[in-house]
Amino acid sequence: MMVDTGCWPFMLMQTSTLKFQAQLGNAVPARRVNISTATEVREAQTYLLKSITICGFEFRDIEVQEANFEAIGIGCLSHFDVVLDFPYNEIWLAPHSSEWPKSVPPEASGLFLAFLDTNVLTVFDVQKDSPASKSLLQVDDQILLFDGKEPKDLSMMEIHQRKTEAGTILPLRVKRGDRVFDVQLPLGYSFEYPPKWPNKKNVLDEFGEFLEKDAKSPASEHVVPHK
Repeated sequence: MMVDTGCWPFMLMQTSTLKFQAQLGNAVPARRVNISTATEVREAQTYLLKSITICGFEFRDIEVQEANFEAIGIGCLSHFDVVLDFPYNEIWLAPHSSEWPKSVPPEASGLFLAFLDTNVLTVFDVQKDSPASKSLLQVDDQILLFDGKEPKDLSMMEIHQRKTEAGTILPLRVKRGDRVFDVQLPLGYSFEYPPKWPNKKNVLDEFGEFLEKDAKSPASEHVVPHK
């Protein structure tokens, strides 16, 4: 498992593992996202995962993206003090609080931002069928004001957390070429969050139901005790 200390919000998990968790009912598809590499742009599926334990601490209802390797995103890391020991290739995670489990709400705008210049917050991707695409925001738009604040005064973690607040309006001041205009971006998910997980029975539940059903069966009523 690797750690992403940048601004990538999701966890990454191997596709085969996620599909197996979906078969068990522990993961449900959420949305498809664009993944940019040096040579291509491709789509990847994200899932909402019912539960995962990181360093002995449980997270619930978190978004996980299918990938060829596994990594912990900044959304989960924000709940820990992180120490990287590069000479020994070790990572130390100490939780901020003792209240667990935690949840990490998914991004709710479909708007992916980055500081492509020193103080210029720029749109580098807009997910299709998202609030951002419906608000006609475009790649290379520059964000002059984010929620009424200058982006240079905000961290990427603060920007990401604000974009998870589904059900609210995110005001943006946008520059496109020589034009400056305001956008009222409604935040919302295109999938159910948190998902309604089915109630699963464990082995003891199933055995108890078997005994109860067996006791009520007609065959059991005619059993003659052995003397």
